[in-house]
Amino acid sequence: MRTETHLRDDYDSAANTYDSYRFGTEGGRYTDQLEKDLLRRCLRKGSVLEVGVATGRFAIFLNSLGFDYAGVDLSRKMLELARKKARAQNWEPVILQMDAQYMHFQKSFDNVICVRTFHFLPKPLDALRSMGDSMNGNGRCLVTFETDNFPRRLVMLMGLGKSEQRYYTREEVEEMLGMAGFRVMEKGSVFRLPVTLYRRSPRLLLSLLKRLDALWPWPVQEYVLGEHTSDRTMQIVSHT
Repeated sequence: MRTETHLRDDYDSAANTYDSYRFGTEGGRYTDQLEKDLLRRCLRKGSVLEVGVATGRFAIFLNSLGFDYAGVDLSRKMLELARKKARAQNWEPVILQMDAQYMHFQKSFDNVICVRTFHFLPKPLDALRSMGDSMNGNGRCLVTFETDNFPRRLVMLMGLGKSEQRYYTREEVEEMLGMAGFRVMEKGSVFRLPVTLYRRSPRLLLSLLKRLDALWPWPVQEYVLGEHTSDRTMQIVSHT
């Protein structure tokens, strides 16, 4: 795991190529749209706090849907790019350089999202509790995370991959949400195949990857949607 300082420095250095590398191909744009569709479906109307703004792709999207948006990120350079995008659309976003574990706001939010960021958090439970403290009474929290599964463990064991993040089972994330005061509403897979395959896939192979994604039994990225509640009783609703 990288420290907060290492994360900030890594994302500062990657800021200028972040969008082109991840979303500059047809496959990358497809993964971007899948995640935006997930947000559109899971969030309730109102205000939203994003943990991990990056260059602002969700900020711009959620603002266009009418959400009252705010966001935090460790990387100053990422936030500068997000502000530049928003100002190009005549919008001044509320985005702050802040650690997810120590968030403080004068208002509370109807939704908190943490997409492609949770597996980098050094203290995920503390961050979830901070998210809960930032929410309205029945606010929703959407978390996506890199999944701990058999193929991934085999790849790491064989020395074929390098990891600077945590991998979680869905049950581990559900347990942490419960400990942070959330009732699990829904859960499921975001991607079953590695996102890198989509980014690097030629256009002609993209339709094949989509079909394989529906059949592959081990998701590489999953989500859990929780609702903030005063008690710690977990009510699990399965979603595939």
